[in-house]
Amino acid sequence: VPEASFDWQMLVANKDREISRLEAIYKRNVEGSGGETFHSRAMIVDPHVIHLLGEDRTVTADQILIATGGRPAAHPALPGHEHCIFSNEAFDLKELPKAIMIEGGGYIAVEFANIFHGLGVDTTLVYRGKEILGRFDMDLRRTLHETMEKKGIKILCHAVSESVSKRPDGRLDAQLTSGQVLTVDQVMLAIGRIPNTENMGLEGVGIEMTAATGAIKVDRFSRTNIDNIWAIGDVTN
Repeated sequence: VPEASFDWQMLVANKDREISRLEAIYKRNVEGSGGETFHSRAMIVDPHVIHLLGEDRTVTADQILIATGGRPAAHPALPGHEHCIFSNEAFDLKELPKAIMIEGGGYIAVEFANIFHGLGVDTTLVYRGKEILGRFDMDLRRTLHETMEKKGIKILCHAVSESVSKRPDGRLDAQLTSGQVLTVDQVMLAIGRIPNTENMGLEGVGIEMTAATGAIKVDRFSRTNIDNIWAIGDVTN
């Protein structure tokens, strides 16, 4: 059996092709079920009315489901943040980095640390806390930490980046609060997610959201505090 090989450009191309295939399937399923798709930004007017900004008209519905997802939290206070990438850019890189630093300790940071390491990238995970995956079972966290380090992933806890600067050769120097400087090809920030709830008319309708991030508050049945309006996924608390 020959040694396994890997082609980054082929992975990216296959990813794009698979996304297009799935999108087409979902679109057909919606249309086949009698649904209608509007390619427009929308604002909720009341529990049964939505204003389509792109078409400047309204549509009505018996029930409204909000599933606008979330986006990676930015870090504008970090000097050199413009040199960093987020998880949604990882599989659009023109080439696979030889070394990467991932900042964060949540499931996205841990997931991508394992993905990049599995692809042969020298991977370092930097986390401000004492142990990765803060809301998970402690035994699981410790076991996964040990397993990742045995595989060769470097995990630096009790540290965050103070600055990121670009070298003349295009590589990046990440200065950590621990005093270390990591020289890598990419720095990924995975320090949380922000729900996409802005400019949707939620406040005007009276939908309750968390003060910290603006996530929509829902009960265990995904109901908001407003009758006939539901929310699911990363847009919720």
